[in-house]
Amino acid sequence: MPRPTSSPAHIRFFFPFFSYIPCVVFLCFLSHAAVSQIQDQELQVLLKLRQSWQDPSSLDRWVASNSSSHCAWPEIKCQEGSITELNLVSLNINYSIPPYICDLKNLTKLDLSYNYIPGEFPTVLYNCSKLVYLDLSQNYFEGPIPSDIDRMANLQVLILAANSFSFDVPASVARLRRLRILHLYKSEYNGTYPEEIFGLSDLEELRLEYNKKFVPSQLPQNFTVLKKLRFFSMAQTNLYGGIPKTVSDMEALEHLDLGKNPLTGEIPGSIFALRILTALLLSGNGLTGELPKELSPNLTRIDLSNNKFYGKIPTTVSSWRNLVVFDASNNLLSGTVPAELTVLPSLTTLLLGQNKLSGNLPADIISWKSLTTLDLSHNKISGPIPSKIGLLPVLTHVDLSDNQLSGLIPPEFGQLNLNLLNLSSNRLSGPIPPKLDEIAYDASFLNNPGLCASNSFMRINICNNQSQRSSKTNLTLIMILAIAAAMCVLLVVLFMIKASRNNRDQADSNLQLLEQVLSAIVEILSSLFV
Repeated sequence: MPRPTSSPAHIRFFFPFFSYIPCVVFLCFLSHAAVSQIQDQELQVLLKLRQSWQDPSSLDRWVASNSSSHCAWPEIKCQEGSITELNLVSLNINYSIPPYICDLKNLTKLDLSYNYIPGEFPTVLYNCSKLVYLDLSQNYFEGPIPSDIDRMANLQVLILAANSFSFDVPASVARLRRLRILHLYKSEYNGTYPEEIFGLSDLEELRLEYNKKFVPSQLPQNFTVLKKLRFFSMAQTNLYGGIPKTVSDMEALEHLDLGKNPLTGEIPGSIFALRILTALLLSGNGLTGELPKELSPNLTRIDLSNNKFYGKIPTTVSSWRNLVVFDASNNLLSGTVPAELTVLPSLTTLLLGQNKLSGNLPADIISWKSLTTLDLSHNKISGPIPSKIGLLPVLTHVDLSDNQLSGLIPPEFGQLNLNLLNLSSNRLSGPIPPKLDEIAYDASFLNNPGLCASNSFMRINICNNQSQRSSKTNLTLIMILAIAAAMCVLLVVLFMIKASRNNRDQADSNLQLLEQVLSAIVEILSSLFV
């Protein structure tokens, strides 16, 4: 009886593998069918959205097509064939958000900013269970933020700025524990905000600015525990009191804006030591103290305007190497403008107007190659205007008005491509440079009695005006004297005629006298005209 033969080992190995191939193919078919079904469903949702918003022209491309997928539309992003993002920015949408938007089951990002959507907060979005990014800014939403907004537990980004939301910011916002970005600025809140917001440890951006109806409050001491916070703005939110010294604990802070509040006291020196701080905006407060001698090396913008800072501009300002904008206008700063300030190579804007600065301006401008705006107005600066200012390559705005500057306007100023020039209310003299003797600068030189122009529309003295006035005065006097002399001659003639009638014997002698008088008058007139 023959022995049964066994299959070779490689055949025994591949046989089970090949037996699975139909299963794999079938599963791939099912997967493709499922993706296709999801895509069809999502396409129908998009078409319903367009119809619900009354077919705005901005969504004209939202039409069913066999040639391309809706995932290729610019407002849509997909992953694995399913919609994950809707970026519907500035599309002139002015109708409410329908509930079936959450039929997009994999939607993680919804951006409807810069539209005209009305109504209260759209709680229909609670059903978008995977949503992590929601931007409803720059619309017409109103009413309160819902007290149960924490139902959107997966949110990491919540941007509700520039709407008409009112009442309090609810404590439920602070229960969105995953938030990294929270923007509630520029609305109509007329109550308070929960201090628990400052306990959201993952926050990187917190913007509450321009809510001027907030109930007055102080910065909570614990806000500095936000170790990840990069951008913090509470400008014009009725903050009062001082700035906590513990702000130095916020090591990740890059942008700090507390402007337009009634804050008082001195700026903690530790703020200027924050290593990655790039912008410090504290304008419009009641802050005092002197300017710091040292700054964080990364600071590019400082706005300390409209406060009560005093003292001199430190000579160590030369170490502020990366500074781009420096605004310390409307303070109590004194002393001179130090030459070290002209060392800053990246400076584009220097605003020091309305202080008590005095003395001469630096004659040598070392490195203001990037400067576009220079405002030193309303100070007590004296001496000549440095000619080097006229050689700055990109300078377009110059305001040196209301000082005590004297001497000539440097002719180099005629080389500048200026959008604004104001040298009024100084003690400048001489002719203005010919290239500035134009109608565009007709108000640039007012209240400088010593200045003159060649054109009458410049609203200042015409050059050589004094000599012309003198000539006119002399000619007037000559004419008056000539008329007076002629009247005298006429009177004498009349007198002699009358006398000659009475005594003809004296006629000859009177005639000789008349000739002598006329001769004398001619000599007088000749000397006057000479």
